[in-house]
Amino acid sequence: MAGIHEREITEELKQSYIDYAMSVIVGRALPDVRDGLKPVQRRIIYSMSETGSTYNNPYKKSARIVGDVLGKYHPHGDASVYDALVRMAQDFVMRYPLVDGHGNFGSMDGDPPAAMRYTEVRLTRLSDYLVQDLDKDTVNWVPNFDGSLKEPEVLPAVFPQLLVNGSSGIAVGVSTYIPPHNLGEIIDATLHFLHNPEVTSRQLMRFVKGPDFPTGGQIINPQDLVKVYEEGKGVIRVRGRAKLEEGHGQRRRLVIYEIPYMVNKAELVSQIAQLIRDRKLSGVDEVRDESNRQGVRVVLELKKGASFHHILNQLCEQTALESSFAINMVALKDGAPVQLTLRDYIASFVDFRKETVLRRTRYLLDKAAKRREVVEGILKALDNIDLVIDIIRNAETTDQAKKRLMSQIGLTEVQAEAVLEIKLRSLVHMEKEKVEQELESLVKAIAEYTEILNSESKLLEVIADELKHVKKLFADSRRTLIGFSDQAETVQAAEETFFIELLDLGIVRRSKTQTNLVDFIEVQGSDPVMFLTNFGKIFCISAYEIPESQRGVALNALFPMGNDEKVLLLGTQNQELIAITEKGKGKRFRLDVEKIPSRGGYYFLLDPGDMVSVVVPVTSREIVVVTAQGKVLRLDTDSIPERGLRTGGVKTMRIYEGDQVVAATCLNGPYIVTMTENAYAKRTDINEIPKRNRGAAGVFVHKANEATGPVIGVSCNENMLYRSGREWLSLSAADIPVCSKASMGKKVLRTLINRLV
Repeated sequence: MAGIHEREITEELKQSYIDYAMSVIVGRALPDVRDGLKPVQRRIIYSMSETGSTYNNPYKKSARIVGDVLGKYHPHGDASVYDALVRMAQDFVMRYPLVDGHGNFGSMDGDPPAAMRYTEVRLTRLSDYLVQDLDKDTVNWVPNFDGSLKEPEVLPAVFPQLLVNGSSGIAVGVSTYIPPHNLGEIIDATLHFLHNPEVTSRQLMRFVKGPDFPTGGQIINPQDLVKVYEEGKGVIRVRGRAKLEEGHGQRRRLVIYEIPYMVNKAELVSQIAQLIRDRKLSGVDEVRDESNRQGVRVVLELKKGASFHHILNQLCEQTALESSFAINMVALKDGAPVQLTLRDYIASFVDFRKETVLRRTRYLLDKAAKRREVVEGILKALDNIDLVIDIIRNAETTDQAKKRLMSQIGLTEVQAEAVLEIKLRSLVHMEKEKVEQELESLVKAIAEYTEILNSESKLLEVIADELKHVKKLFADSRRTLIGFSDQAETVQAAEETFFIELLDLGIVRRSKTQTNLVDFIEVQGSDPVMFLTNFGKIFCISAYEIPESQRGVALNALFPMGNDEKVLLLGTQNQELIAITEKGKGKRFRLDVEKIPSRGGYYFLLDPGDMVSVVVPVTSREIVVVTAQGKVLRLDTDSIPERGLRTGGVKTMRIYEGDQVVAATCLNGPYIVTMTENAYAKRTDINEIPKRNRGAAGVFVHKANEATGPVIGVSCNENMLYRSGREWLSLSAADIPVCSKASMGKKVLRTLINRLV
């Protein structure tokens, strides 16, 4: 039968599905790598620019814009156009909005925007730099859906829009999620690439610190950003930000003032309220939303003595206050979806920008050359003004006048036509000096355009200047923090000085007066305090996150601790420490708050069955390590290698079966004092203890037996403290006899010793 072609249905389905898939990928869901826009966004911006809905003109009804876009360029539903228009106007979705909306455009609570007949829009000033020079042959034009009009294939974006505002979309078999970034950082990276095209994605991260969301928050796994930018995909975790405020009386408030990107605030508040009702959020009485036009403000009223840090951790674990984002940097390049690294995208944008500037320059050069020809003809006519007037007056036709001007004055056909188009009155009164000035400026412009076309360095200079101009106008401060930052920000406590004290039975206390003579550090309220445990774990909180009280607060209320886990040391930023395990493994390391995960991490990776015995600050270049059986190893601190936090140790002291490391101290005097559990003490001249290499077994210095009990501590101080039960008492080194290495020491106290410092 005529007009009917038989074909296998499987082949037809395969081809039709491929056609459909490519139509969705190219025509709807994915942004173009060049201008960073999806087709519907590009058509909206072009249509608004075409109809004069720019930042310096009055608003126009959204319905009118939607109608223009539908009727001229976008043959789909009006909802798709209006949704895209609304998103480009929402400052909690777009890092730098491209549309300026007037009216109700929705909210972070998930409220829908008003109908398009009520809202009004116009382009923002930034959008001008997407359509700038569109009329100068900078891009290709393609027919619209019915062939009646032309539309730009891409907009001649002056700045890297795709990374600046990001994009998300799901097509057939492919999706994209590109987070927004800080405009200033992206432009700085692009400027660096212009002069260093061999730069890597990792090197560009000197400028691009990470995504910069319009809603702020903080990225708590910055180490994963390297993978994101080097591979074009990865997962980042974003946490909202909170601060501690003083309330009435002794009550305090936890105030959430930034939430993760694209999190529905109303749903977050509802989640928190449900946790309070279900009694799964201990320490909180109520939650209320006090947000307004000035920003987000979700207030949690804390119970007396409640831990800010503990509650914040609960919120992050049980609500959307901490959210993950799967980044997949896919965009259309040469009409096909491509996975892009940070360098790939910037390189693609620079290539596009070079092409755009070259096309614009050729257009301007051609226009200037044509105008120069006309101006030169006008100058010739002015030099022969009487003859020109005579020719025009006496010519019977325009064609005859043109030929006489060409033959008698030497004008070209273009010049003759231009002179004839000028009214005689205007020609007579035309100032020759102004025409000469115009010619001079045209000659300079032509020389400049020619230089741009012939010089790569000049071309790059033009691109750089335009990027710097955009940065100067629109760059702002970063909103999203990268890595650790103090979660409890309070003006009242930030600059106050406190003592953080470690008490018995796993209690920590913050106070303005020092009562504990041993386990304490002096800090300001905003300083980080690090807790190092015998399980090799490290936790970090700000000083004022520890409640100020006489009783203190249990450590396991601040962070999760296991059975038999105890804190060995309170650490501060940049402090150099040595940690040694019971089995003699050791490492030297430096505390760095930036490298500690917000939920805690490991400072020592332990072997099975081992645990950290002692952590000591490095205060000298020698250290002595003591075992329960009385062996002492003296060695240089530098012989213990320095390692990062999340690593294991190296063999520092050889430990035999039945023995274990119990104490260590850096040498700062001529003697060491060792003490046993049953209060047998002795003083040993340091010269009697030979210095050994790392990994040695050490020498017996204190003979420990059943009567003395195991050695439990070592000190180099002239005045020492010892703990008996729950009391701390003083002891002078001068009262302890100097004994030989084979001695078991002298019983100096009638008590059981828990610890010697």
